Amino acid sequence: MVDLSRRVVAVAGLAMGILTGCTATRGALYVMAPNGDGGQATDVGSHVATLDATTSSDAVSRCLIDCAPLPVVVDDPGNFVASGYSGDWKGTAEVTSTTDAAACSPARAHTNAVGMCHHWTWKFSNDTCPVPSDSQRLCPRWSCVAWLKPTNLFESSTPGRAAGLAIAPGATKVRFWAWAKATTAVRFQVGSEDEDFNATLDTQLTTSPQPFAIGISTVSYSVVNRGFQWCSNDARFDSLEFYVDDIQWTAE
Repeated sequence: MVDLSRRVVAVAGLAMGILTGCTATRGALYVMAPNGDGGQATDVGSHVATLDATTSSDAVSRCLIDCAPLPVVVDDPGNFVASGYSGDWKGTAEVTSTTDAAACSPARAHTNAVGMCHHWTWKFSNDTCPVPSDSQRLCPRWSCVAWLKPTNLFESSTPGRAAGLAIAPGATKVRFWAWAKATTAVRFQVGSEDEDFNATLDTQLTTSPQPFAIGISTVSYSVVNRGFQWCSNDARFDSLEFYVDDIQWTAE
């Protein structure tokens, strides 16, 4: 769990230019060409979001050495950590983050689930949520949490985006399972506007565990900083409680 008392949450809008040419990062050599602008992802009815992107045919990313092989389990040690809180971060809590089936009510999403099961709650705090640019900023009626690498990406420019996770090419989806205590709308996302790709899935969670996938086959990615994210902006509710399990980047 993240100790929010020690965390200063910054606006999640850190700038980074699109990588071009050859870049060596964490021992990984990438050959990059600029990709096109990504559009809004759409839910095609089978819990899969596909990115409406105009990616150039020569926009490629080739990982030559020392890259995380697929599938990549988002919350495995050394990968991404749920450390990027924004919105009403005072009202957001990670109740548990564990491989213990008993803590993932009533159990893990399925018998072969990998990584950790995350139990989240959010209740509108009706308080101030200071950011560096506004110490009296009122907490909004929404909340987001991003799985980041490096974990302090929202707080500091050091070590910065270059310290993200180099992932081998070929991933077509980010798969996960999710369910809630009551039916509610949640947005899931990988990448960001500040990275060289971004894809989202808006969906309704029910009380039964369901598989979901965010499609990323049409984008070029390289060193990834935001491996996964959820956002709640369902205007009908001031609170929610839900679970996310078995989060992984796959080529399937």
